[in-house]
Amino acid sequence: MFYDKSVVAQILAITRLTRLTRLHTAVEYFIREHSFQRYFFVINSTVSLNQPEPLRLHNLADDWVQLYRDEHLINTDPLVHYALNHQLPLDWRSLMTLPDYDTGEQRRVMILRAHHGMASGCTVPLAIGGLHARFNLISEEDGERAWDHVHQFLPYALLLGNVILERTRTLRGQDGTTTAQQREAHCAEALNSRERECLVWASAGHTNNEIGQRLGITERTVVYHISNACRKLRARNRQHAVTRAILSRQLPLEGLPVQFDSQGGGGD
Repeated sequence: MFYDKSVVAQILAITRLTRLTRLHTAVEYFIREHSFQRYFFVINSTVSLNQPEPLRLHNLADDWVQLYRDEHLINTDPLVHYALNHQLPLDWRSLMTLPDYDTGEQRRVMILRAHHGMASGCTVPLAIGGLHARFNLISEEDGERAWDHVHQFLPYALLLGNVILERTRTLRGQDGTTTAQQREAHCAEALNSRERECLVWASAGHTNNEIGQRLGITERTVVYHISNACRKLRARNRQHAVTRAILSRQLPLEGLPVQFDSQGGGGD
């Protein structure tokens, strides 16, 4: 399909907004003009466990937000899992046909969504400069016409999600929402593949010599790569670097080697 220039122009006009409150109002107006009723956007640039709260923009109903928190639905939400592991926007109906999402708990979350007026929609994974976000575009309508509309709107949802991401990065400080941890996220440099490899094995408690033997490099080279990683991540030591690399999503948590000591504890 080809982009409708008028729709694209409406989305790109949002880039001129200068306040997060205006951004929210504009997004809400735009989606309603195009037969969607709800949206949810979240960006989490946290690089410290001391400040885990992400930045959110949405117009979800209060009762759904409360239920989502009370029942910790984020742990089994297929939309969250998809956005963390994929890059392409996808409508919810297609998403739920994927093998990884055909579980009772995940289907329960989607059924609860439908019961709270979110019958159809799409999820857009987003990433820029080490930040990860997701954007959900939601309709109260069900049926083939509604799903066809969602599917056809995916390119615009992707563009809109990226515009929101770009604007929130710029505007959140102006609305007084920038934290010290969020400012640091913009300062962290990307690790190269060798630096990530060294941190992966360091996370399992291996010495520099052991890491060098595994990677076929000298101990001195390992020290060089880990020092570079610490500098890029603004970390005080290798353990701090591993933590910051995980929280900034430069190391996949599920892919780290796990090592247990004789007391049954996890290795650093």
